[in-house]
Amino acid sequence: MCNDTKVDRVYTERHGGFAGNPFQHDDRMEEDVHDANNQEDCRMKRYFSALIEREDDMYVALCPELDIASQGNSIEEAKSNLAEAVELFMETADETEIAGRLHTETYLTNFEVTVGQA
Repeated sequence: MCNDTKVDRVYTERHGGFAGNPFQHDDRMEEDVHDANNQEDCRMKRYFSALIEREDDMYVALCPELDIASQGNSIEEAKSNLAEAVELFMETADETEIAGRLHTETYLTNFEVTVGQA
């Protein structure tokens, strides 16, 4: 739930007054609390990585931190679909499942191997 400052700002923008008076009931307050809670900046932003590779005529996107994958017809579509999949997971999974899957340190690097016979 958003803090009272956010509700006061929404109320003030809509009705030209301060919503924080505990002795004054205003029926408009419930709608303002609901709207303040639903505004995007009330939600916490998290940043994840996307590893995208081409497979035939599709692109496959992987979020290595959560081991969640998606796909799309373009790089942007695969990335967008991956973001949607991660958002849905974060909204529906309980905290223990998120903690169990979350890898807080992921690295993408190059390495060399020798291939073939000597």
